[in-house]
Amino acid sequence: MLSILVLTNLNSINQINLDRLNHTANSMVKQFSATAGSYIAEVDYAGLEEFATNFLSQPELSYLLVLDNEGNSLVHLGSDNTSTQATSFETGPDKVIDGVFDIQSEILLAGRPQGWVNMGFSLSRMQSDIAIARNRSILIAGTAVLLTIFTTVLLGIYMTGGLKMLSEAAVHVANGRYDLKLPVASNDEIGIAAKAFNDMVNAINQYTERVEEDQQQIKLLMDSVSEAIYGVDIDGICTFVNQSCVKMLGYQDERDLLGKSIHELIHHTYPDGTHYPKAECSVRIATLQGQDQHKDDEVHWRADGTSFPIEYWSHPIYRHGDVIGTVVAFIDITERKKAEAELQEYRDHLENLVDERTSELTRLNKELEAFTHTVSHDLRTPLHSIRDQSQAVINSYEEQLDETCLHYFHGIWNDSQKMSKLIDDILELSRVSSGKITRSPVDLSDLVSQIFARLKDADPNREIKLDLMPDIVCDADEGLLQIAIHNLLSNAWKYSQNSPQARIQFGMESRNDSKVFYVKDNGAGFDMKYIGNLFKPFQRLHGDEEFEGTGIGLATVARVISRHKGKIWAESEIGKGSTFYFTIPS
Repeated sequence: MLSILVLTNLNSINQINLDRLNHTANSMVKQFSATAGSYIAEVDYAGLEEFATNFLSQPELSYLLVLDNEGNSLVHLGSDNTSTQATSFETGPDKVIDGVFDIQSEILLAGRPQGWVNMGFSLSRMQSDIAIARNRSILIAGTAVLLTIFTTVLLGIYMTGGLKMLSEAAVHVANGRYDLKLPVASNDEIGIAAKAFNDMVNAINQYTERVEEDQQQIKLLMDSVSEAIYGVDIDGICTFVNQSCVKMLGYQDERDLLGKSIHELIHHTYPDGTHYPKAECSVRIATLQGQDQHKDDEVHWRADGTSFPIEYWSHPIYRHGDVIGTVVAFIDITERKKAEAELQEYRDHLENLVDERTSELTRLNKELEAFTHTVSHDLRTPLHSIRDQSQAVINSYEEQLDETCLHYFHGIWNDSQKMSKLIDDILELSRVSSGKITRSPVDLSDLVSQIFARLKDADPNREIKLDLMPDIVCDADEGLLQIAIHNLLSNAWKYSQNSPQARIQFGMESRNDSKVFYVKDNGAGFDMKYIGNLFKPFQRLHGDEEFEGTGIGLATVARVISRHKGKIWAESEIGKGSTFYFTIPS
């Protein structure tokens, strides 16, 4: 009877230990897998190893091996007889190799595989417990049957209750409840296991809090930006989004996007309404090629089926040198596209106006040119007749006419000469205002020297000096520039005629990295308050009694400079001469 009771008790203890170890092992594997996925996803292998080390402190564990999805070892603690590559094998206390049975579980995060965990559980603890129980049972049997039965039953109840408490607590932790704390009533194996369990739960709580704080900080940062941001894995499945993305796409919650194919959800159709195959998706192609991408000619589709133009930037996400996904930031450019369309429409309108205006101006210039030539021809004939007839009267009847008549005839002759000169100047102004400009290198120094020589030949008795800076060259229409230089030098020659030591200067200086040419004289000068009228046709600052002129010359110069896209201005002081500056941009 005693033997039966002892044997039965030993079998019971053995079965209890087997059940306890099997249950605890599965619970611990589930518990480890539930937390390890976060470490792997964040590539926090140091934290993963620390967490695994805490696990390995459990007396039942012999070794702990963590592998990634490709079978590479991430953490390997303890000693075992298994390979560091993922293998498929049966598990259970009855599948024992050298006193250790192995158990393997897949590590998941949000339903997505992150890797594998292998744990080896030693039977030495259980065998030790059985040996202790057997020795105690034999000792008690030698003393008294009733005491043995009583002690065995009491021991069974005690161990069963403690193991049941640990087993139930492990189930709670495996289910995600980390607020459980076991009472530590003694320093025996149950008490030690309870204390280790409490330490483990405390470590899990601390790590979970750190992870949650980090995740909250990242989420707050992402949700604080106005740009929409989302991430996808290598297959285009959404892994994270910020609130701007959810709102811009017209969804209520981020769960409407997480875990779904972003291309099929928001990027499935081209702006023209044709189907956008996933294989042609610009984000996917850039991801597979590990390249950055920037585009502003595509659209995204909202939850209500409407689309809007977007500009996006995508950047690949790397882990251990391999692309594992992409982060995409995009903005709604509806208003910008609208502004661009309006601007293009306005440009088209302006181009049309420039073309309704260019053709009109061309027509008007041709008509004006024809009118100018017609008027000049019609005026020249009678003017020449008046001039010639006046001269004939003076030559034929000078002795017969009194001084008053001769004065009148001389006035008629002089006025006809002035009118002829005015017509010539108007024709010259008309010519420089139209026609094509042909640019070539022009030696201004040589041009000034030639014109000055012609002026001196026409008035050989004039004493005047030319200060000429040599080798001044610009890119211009030589014919037009010759007209402008001739008018400037003629003015300087004319207005310095009363100066005792008349001097004309021509040179060049640099201002703001631009060439500025100038013609300077020491003649009569003018009052700068009339500068606004200086380059207008028929506006003169001196009367005919002082200096002859038609008021066309400086207007012609200004027109030549303007046609070269240049500028002209003057500085003067009465009695101290004038300086005319002009630029000829290349």
